[in-house]
Amino acid sequence: MHKLPADLAVIDLGSNTFHLLIVNQDATTAIGYREVYRLRKFVHLSEGGADVITEAASRRGLAAIKEIATVCRQYLVTEIVAVGTAMLRNSSNGLSFITQAEAESGIRISIISGVRESDLIYKGVLLAGLSSTSKGLILDIGGRSTELILIQGKLKIAAYSTQIGITDLRSRNQYSDPPTISDLAQIYNTLDEHLGQAVSAMNHHTIKLLIGASGPFEILESILELPTDVRGNEIAVNAAKEISSRIISGSKKLRVGMYGMPRSRADYSLESMLIIDYILSKYTDITKIVVVPFTLKEGLINEKFRLA
Repeated sequence: MHKLPADLAVIDLGSNTFHLLIVNQDATTAIGYREVYRLRKFVHLSEGGADVITEAASRRGLAAIKEIATVCRQYLVTEIVAVGTAMLRNSSNGLSFITQAEAESGIRISIISGVRESDLIYKGVLLAGLSSTSKGLILDIGGRSTELILIQGKLKIAAYSTQIGITDLRSRNQYSDPPTISDLAQIYNTLDEHLGQAVSAMNHHTIKLLIGASGPFEILESILELPTDVRGNEIAVNAAKEISSRIISGSKKLRVGMYGMPRSRADYSLESMLIIDYILSKYTDITKIVVVPFTLKEGLINEKFRLA
């Protein structure tokens, strides 16, 4: 039975997904806390790719935050921390959405910068306790931003928050189904334009490990039938490339029907794999991928409970 009141609720208002995670601090667990309740709502604030939240997306988002507030009340949560990321910080009406969401839910929401977002992702990944002494690259792929964080052990060496995500990649490019060679060249040009500076800034480092911070990396885990592991799931680079190749070269019908494809990730699986494939093509020293189930919201938990 869960202890009431619950200690902490963290809320990540992302560009496509709103996440709620309610936890109790618990030193007896491997990660220092115990999950009480988890909720994920696909609201697609960034639909259409424009820097404005549409009326329909706003309705979905407001309904989701009110549902989240109801759950927090049910669990008598002692403290609530809610943050908004790329879509809310970059859209022309993000602040008005936050104002209305706060009024209707009673939850205070902070819009965080890309620098702050990168730092929280890094702190979340620390909970996996990865022991590699080689340099690793944390990759967090969102709807409107992609974060790249270079680490060695527990040390953060550099961090970049870029203004490109899976929603942007689709809206900035028109491509066939399946995409042609010309389409793919155009897409990789877009990725170069938005990720190239960050990639170039780190390309003098020998990076052996790619750390996938949940999100679209769940596609790889699901297709390979790997259960979530708090210490991370290791995936061979060749296996990841084989899956990404099938997704990139296939039609939408093939992607949606692919064995193991998570229904919630199928729509943007092409754009997700394009970004992963791009990163692997730029850092050819990567010998393994580790997918961890931690990202921004777990970083908030790490900060609050001072876990790692």
